Amino acid sequence: MLGLSLTGGGARGAYQAGAVKGIAEILADSGAGNNPFSYYAGISAGAINASFCAASTQHFATTAGQLHDLWFNIEPGQVYRTDAASLGRIGFGWLRDVSLGSWVKKKLAKELLDASPLRELLASNIDFSNIQGRIESCELRGFTCSALGYGDQKVVSFVQGDGSYSHWQRPRRYSAEVDINVEHVLASCAIPLLFGPVKIGDAYYGDGTLRNTAPVSPILHLGCNNVIFIGVRYMGPEQQHPPTHPPTVAKVLGTIMNGLFFDTLDVDIARLEQINRLVDNHDARATERRVNHLFIRPSQDITELAHDVASDSLPTLVRHLLGGLGDSDDTSELASYLLFESAYTQKLLALGYQDAMAKKQEVEAIYRSSQT
Repeated sequence: MLGLSLTGGGARGAYQAGAVKGIAEILADSGAGNNPFSYYAGISAGAINASFCAASTQHFATTAGQLHDLWFNIEPGQVYRTDAASLGRIGFGWLRDVSLGSWVKKKLAKELLDASPLRELLASNIDFSNIQGRIESCELRGFTCSALGYGDQKVVSFVQGDGSYSHWQRPRRYSAEVDINVEHVLASCAIPLLFGPVKIGDAYYGDGTLRNTAPVSPILHLGCNNVIFIGVRYMGPEQQHPPTHPPTVAKVLGTIMNGLFFDTLDVDIARLEQINRLVDNHDARATERRVNHLFIRPSQDITELAHDVASDSLPTLVRHLLGGLGDSDDTSELASYLLFESAYTQKLLALGYQDAMAKKQEVEAIYRSSQT
């Protein structure tokens, strides 16, 4: 059976939607049927895309088209509040807390942006009640999204499945059986500092990439042996910008974000490939099963795409906020996560579609493998 695993990256999630549309067309042409994927896993923005697919009762090609349209027409105001009153309130809270320090007991500063509109966007586009129905009809074997618990400092993978898997408990990560809803997905994509933590029950959760040393593992724990991973990190030669000044706050934050979202995925994919080599060589050290996988990632630098459109497309007040942290070059990384603007997401959709179509033979091969 085939699985789809999607990573995080804020607005970069549009790239995944473009790639999903390409994959859907390839599989439809290959006669894959209505629902080629039995497993879905998502982290951060990937949790949005994965839950959209897992909850859809439509033909997968139709689902992919609807997901594409969602990102094609998105606006920043659908994800976070961009009005002067909201940004002013948040700015005052940070100024007050930092300036007065321990003189004030109740802290106001929790996030840089108010992501409350995202809840309405997800609730109006994803019918989470369909997930259990699809599991009971055997169309879906399992769906999982991950978040970090700020209390116990562990990554929890919220799981909804058919019970054919074993729950896992590791030193820094574990699984929890739940009926996944909008709150779990919001928790998974609550980027630290940018968006506030999400309360579920008595605990607070943040972005699933935090402290996540094994982002590949959730879908494997569900029992999936054939997985398509879609990342959002460009690995080709990057355009160099020789430093002319010490790194600004924006540059430092952008570097932290890149490490947060991308480094552990690359390491985990490399670990998976090493295990596969051991299995293929019948090495006694191989205690895991072989996992057939395909990794689709950007063929162009997404940061450069953000740099080209951020100055014109970011909401004025958000652009002003970022401008206080650094110049346009230094804020490009941060903008690539916050630029929920169609002028940017449409470029990412086109790039994701193009990169998926370039992997046509590999997509067909892993689908055939999943059917044996």
